[in-house]
Amino acid sequence: MSMHIEPINLVKSLRGTYKQADKEMVLEVISAYKEKYNCSYKHAYDKMVDGNPSYSTYTAWRRKSATSK
Repeated sequence: MSMHIEPINLVKSLRGTYKQADKEMVLEVISAYKEKYNCSYKHAYDKMVDGNPSYSTYTAWRRKSATSK
């Protein structure tokens, strides 16, 4: 059974920031895809995100998440 997943395309709040829950969801989804398909973060990002957040923004979130654990 093949499941079609809509690509992620987040919308910033009026203050120009993303919600914390959205950040965590993006990190979780990309990490799960990376583990399932044994690919790079960049490949997982390309497959799962359509535009927003940018790859550099996602990378910053991932690094910040790794240092806060």
